Amino acid sequence: MFIIEHKNYGRIKDIKSLKIGVKTLMKKKKFIIIGVLAVVLLAILGVIWSVFQPDKKKETSHYETLVAQKALPLTLSGNVSPKETRMFMVTKKNLAQMEVKDGQKVTNGQVLYTTYNQANANELDELNITLAKYQRARNLANQKLQDAKNALSKLGVDDEGYSEAKDAVASANEEVADANDSLNATQRKINQVSQEVSPNSVAPFDGDVEVKYDENGNAKVTVNSAALELVATVSEYDYAKVKAGDNVKVSAVATGKKQEAVISLVDTHPTSANNSNGAKYKLYGDLDANKFIDGQTLKIKVPQAGVVISKSCVYQGKVYLVEDGKVESQVVKGHEVDGQYIVTAGLEAGQKVVVNPDGDLKEGEKLP
Repeated sequence: MFIIEHKNYGRIKDIKSLKIGVKTLMKKKKFIIIGVLAVVLLAILGVIWSVFQPDKKKETSHYETLVAQKALPLTLSGNVSPKETRMFMVTKKNLAQMEVKDGQKVTNGQVLYTTYNQANANELDELNITLAKYQRARNLANQKLQDAKNALSKLGVDDEGYSEAKDAVASANEEVADANDSLNATQRKINQVSQEVSPNSVAPFDGDVEVKYDENGNAKVTVNSAALELVATVSEYDYAKVKAGDNVKVSAVATGKKQEAVISLVDTHPTSANNSNGAKYKLYGDLDANKFIDGQTLKIKVPQAGVVISKSCVYQGKVYLVEDGKVESQVVKGHEVDGQYIVTAGLEAGQKVVVNPDGDLKEGEKLP
């Protein structure tokens, strides 16, 4: 009897465990089903949200704006230089007298030095001898002409010998004319050579002189004009930004003195074609000598046309202006430079434009 009760007890215990396991399994399955239904529900809500949510591309909150700025001037470095420089060389042998000193100020036409040329002096002596010979020949021709005229005056038209006397007068006139031509030509040559015997070299303009002698006593005289000019260089990359006639602002780095000047010339040939940084071209402009001195370092600002915006502001040849909170498209003309866009037509400095326009930005749309 004891044994039977023991066996039944074990069976009863197994049945209870089985029922508990089934209940646990049912609970887990219920939770799994609930979880799956929750995921499905969230997915459906997400789809519904995306369907009824306004298109983000149509929102204007992601657009940015900037204000168009006037194009910055091109800044160049340069220096002050005499507008004109003239150099004279004279050997010790030919130098008769130096009339100026090193550093002296001179005026236009002032004598710098005189020279003496022995070969020209010898030629001048010979010309003077020739001149005297032609003067005697002219005197003889004049006397011959006077005699011929006297002889002709004593004859009538019908007298014998009248024709020969008339021809004698004509011949004497030709001799006088030839003598005068030779005399005048010789005198002109004398005048020319006289200047070359002891010529004066004069200052070609107002300025100051530098007088330097070499070891042999030969002199070099340099005249620097009092008129000054700016000399600057522009690279091949900026060459198109500068042209003759441009108004520029000039300032001396050391003193701060300023002047507005006009570019008078931009060289067409470079001064340094083999430079690793590209070719360099010189440009020039007149300066006020009362404000600047020779050799000063200058800063030159060349104004540039147009206004500057970001390259991304231009969309299909247009920019989108923002006026009174609304968008308005505007066709522009210009060109790209180093990631920026230089607008030459269609936009003014101070106007607000959209930085990142796209195909969804509409005319009249409001921006926050």
